[in-house]
Amino acid sequence: MGTNHHFIGLLLAAGLTSASTQAATIIYQDDFSGAAVSLSGVAPDVRPGTEVWASDNLRADGTVSTASRSSWLPYSSFDDDVQYTLSVKSDIGYQSGSATPKYVAFSIANPLNIGNTIGAGTQAVAILGVTRGGGYTFQIGPGNTAIVGSGSGLFAENQDDLEVRLVLTTSSTSNWTLAGYVGTTQVDLDNAASGLLYTLPSDFPTLVTLRGVGMGYNSAAVGGFVAEGFTFSSAPVPEPSMLTAMIGGLALIGRRARRR
Repeated sequence: MGTNHHFIGLLLAAGLTSASTQAATIIYQDDFSGAAVSLSGVAPDVRPGTEVWASDNLRADGTVSTASRSSWLPYSSFDDDVQYTLSVKSDIGYQSGSATPKYVAFSIANPLNIGNTIGAGTQAVAILGVTRGGGYTFQIGPGNTAIVGSGSGLFAENQDDLEVRLVLTTSSTSNWTLAGYVGTTQVDLDNAASGLLYTLPSDFPTLVTLRGVGMGYNSAAVGGFVAEGFTFSSAPVPEPSMLTAMIGGLALIGRRARRR
């Protein structure tokens, strides 16, 4: 019994050490607590260097002045075996004609594209948005590409603090993947029966150079979108050897317990 407790302790210690090393690093964060002036050229609350927002019509207090625009921050240091999380939290009030009032996306354009996030000529990639009816839509982009995943009935049409989140997991040995969340619900990005993840083409890292992260808002009238928070963070992907060791150790404990 003492041996089992000792082994469990070692596994827990290893797990806690691994978890502490996997803590997320905030790259960008903004709570939009500024003045009612243009966000363009304003620094986010947290940034890695001297980066500033590129924005068409968002104000530093999170409100919009006109419809159908987007805001972007530069970022191009995407490494292998890292999990990147892009999130925007906002109040949304559906207006007439605003079928998809909010998006998060990556960008391959430099300088970063502004204007509407979805549409011909735009350079947004992996576009996850919320739609009328409390649903979502996903396009891989760039440009005016077809919807590859969609759903409905996830939340109320008018809601405060609704979070939309994209998680990009890079890899040095396999395809990169994307996971999407609306509120606390993980959504199916490609409507595939095999799983919720969207698997990027194997040559994606060589064909596409990601250069930024951002959000879009499409409202037919001012007041359909108020930004509450924007976060972009990174965390190392857990090493397979550590996961295998912990799973094997737990299985060994189970076998010993059954024998006793």
